[in-house]
Amino acid sequence: ADGYGSLDKGLEGVFEAYRDGMKNALRNYARTIVKNKPREIRADICIYGVPRLTVNAGRYEAKFEVLIKIEEIIPYSVF
Repeated sequence: ADGYGSLDKGLEGVFEAYRDGMKNALRNYARTIVKNKPREIRADICIYGVPRLTVNAGRYEAKFEVLIKIEEIIPYSVF
């Protein structure tokens, strides 16, 4: 998973990079399971291995592998 955070935010930018990476990993995995965009996905995500945090192009860049266990996928209701 790859995530990016603002360098100007300091430590909050680091957390932002990891949150962004987890969100991207979950989105990419969910695309292989469901055809349409769901309203909500409830899942457990665990960082697997050693994460790497670097500064690239003026922003934090987090690279790591995740394990994902999806609990529930809630689709949009039909009107």
